[in-house]
Amino acid sequence: MIVAIWITTLLLLGVWTLMAWGLATLVQGDASWIDTLQAWLFDAPWRETLEGWMPGWSMTMQALLDALQTLLTWLGSTAPWLVWIAWGVGTFSLLALGAVLHFIVVLVRRSTAPPKAPPATGG
Repeated sequence: MIVAIWITTLLLLGVWTLMAWGLATLVQGDASWIDTLQAWLFDAPWRETLEGWMPGWSMTMQALLDALQTLLTWLGSTAPWLVWIAWGVGTFSLLALGAVLHFIVVLVRRSTAPPKAPPATGG
């Protein structure tokens, strides 16, 4: 059980690290990639089909991308540092959760272990 806890913890830590790395890569440059994404989204051939399924999606997407571009411009070069600070907090939390679960398993094993027989006296 302990091995499963730590394998799961390390896999989650790997996913968390990859997500932080990807986000840090996106935010470390300028926010001009958002303009490229907007152009791609609004020139896509499936735009009308998606508009039929979810009316107003293009206006919502436009507002979200504008807000993201404003946020990234405002944060500037601080954004990658914030990403890695959040990564550190998340990493510490994941490792602490793994340690707490490990401790719980040890306590449960001790409480359910059969009592030890007293040592036999030779006589």
